[in-house]
Amino acid sequence: MSSFRFRIGVTNFNNANDLVLVTQMLREVASKHKDLQVYTFQHGRAIADQLNVLLPFTLRNDLIAMACMVVISLLCIPNPICTIWIMLAMFSIEISVIGFLSFWNVKLDPISMITLILAIGFSIEFSAHVTYGFVSGPADLNPRERCIDTLEKLAWPMVHGSISTILGVLVLAFIDSYMVRVFFKTIFLVLVIGVFHALVILPILLHDTVPYGEQLASKIYENKQKIKNSSNGGEIERKIRNLQIVRVT
Repeated sequence: MSSFRFRIGVTNFNNANDLVLVTQMLREVASKHKDLQVYTFQHGRAIADQLNVLLPFTLRNDLIAMACMVVISLLCIPNPICTIWIMLAMFSIEISVIGFLSFWNVKLDPISMITLILAIGFSIEFSAHVTYGFVSGPADLNPRERCIDTLEKLAWPMVHGSISTILGVLVLAFIDSYMVRVFFKTIFLVLVIGVFHALVILPILLHDTVPYGEQLASKIYENKQKIKNSSNGGEIERKIRNLQIVRVT
């Protein structure tokens, strides 16, 4: 007899986490007896391997997506303070969506992982609009007036756009499909939480921090210009002295 096989059964097998645990235990037993060339097989092994790497893959993909959004924000809104708040707003919205999805009985799986990555793209839209409206506002307005001007121009369009999008995907909530319902829940949460961040939290943060950053940047620029002018003046003075020395000689 060159080889044989046998089947085993497990008890208390209730959910996908148990499948991952059983797969790992069987592989550990097989690895302890390499001289016998033991191989394990089960029909759900591919699913178990997928679930085992789902969390690190989700974190990695979310971080890569956020990094890309930060780079794009720096290119479109060249203000480091605004970029920091946009990044923190994305992170806050993503964490809030994950928390409410968990409360809504949505587990981490390939479908929820994809929707979470999509949520990053939706979340930056609101923050970018408000931030750009604040930075590009009239320079003669004080921070409070700039916030009021930004919200007067963008608040209602953002609310109307969010409501129309929610109404557009509302029909998905009544479809008896897990994938469709997870997509609806994610889009609904991103829109509600994103609008709250953009219209309530971001204006306060921009009002309190961006003007000081602009003042600091202007002071740095003025100091550079003074140093440049002083160096140019010193060079001109040295040239005049050299000319006077040549004339005397």
